[in-house]
Amino acid sequence: METTSEKPIFAEYESFSVRDKYEIDDDNYYKVGESNTKYPHHYLSLNSLGKTSLTPSEIMGRMQSDWSKVFPMGATGMKGSNKVFYGQVFKLPGPPMRVQFGPESLAVPLVGTVHFTGPLLDQDHLWNNYVGVTGVTSTTVTVTTKSQHVFVGNVENGVFRDSSGETWLYQDGTGENDGTVRRFLNYKSAKYIWILTARNVRNLMDEPAPAK
Repeated sequence: METTSEKPIFAEYESFSVRDKYEIDDDNYYKVGESNTKYPHHYLSLNSLGKTSLTPSEIMGRMQSDWSKVFPMGATGMKGSNKVFYGQVFKLPGPPMRVQFGPESLAVPLVGTVHFTGPLLDQDHLWNNYVGVTGVTSTTVTVTTKSQHVFVGNVENGVFRDSSGETWLYQDGTGENDGTVRRFLNYKSAKYIWILTARNVRNLMDEPAPAK
C-alpha cells in the first residue's frame, strides 16, 4: 500500500497543550485563513476526542476500517469496500432537504448531491461529490476532490495527542481559488461537517476494535 510521510502536519502540536494555544469553543476550534502561495484558501478544524486510552493510530485505524461511519452523510467506497487505502475513491452524498413540487419531491442537500425523488424520478442523482484518497499514514488520511465534486481542494484528516494528554481530531483543508461563492460555502459547511465527524469518531472509539 502506498503511503505518504508518517509525519502529520500537527506532529509538533504534541509538544504543547492545544487549549493553551487556541481559543477552544465547546471542544471545537475552526479558523479560516490564508495558507500558502500554492493554495489560496485554507481552513483548520480541531475537535477534541477527550482523554482516552486509545492511541491516535488505534483511533485512525478504526476510522480507516470504514469511512462510511466517519463522514456525517455517509461514504460509499467505489473499489469494493468502504475501507480507506491509497487510491480509493469515495462518493459523498449530501443530506437532502425535501421540497414538494407537484407530484415530485425535490430534495436539495446541504452540500453536494442533488436528488429528484418521486414516482417518476426515484433517486436520479444529477451530481455527486467524489473524493480520492491521496495520502494514508497510521494517523492521517488525505483526500482530494475529484472533478465531480462541488468544491476544489484537499483535506488532511488526522489524530494526535497533545502534551496535556487530550486527543484531537483535525482537518487541515486547502484549495484553489475556485470562486468566492463556492469558497464561502466550503468554509461555512466545513466547520459543521467536521464537528459531526468528530461525534462519529467518538462513537467509533466506544465500539470494539475492528477485526484485522
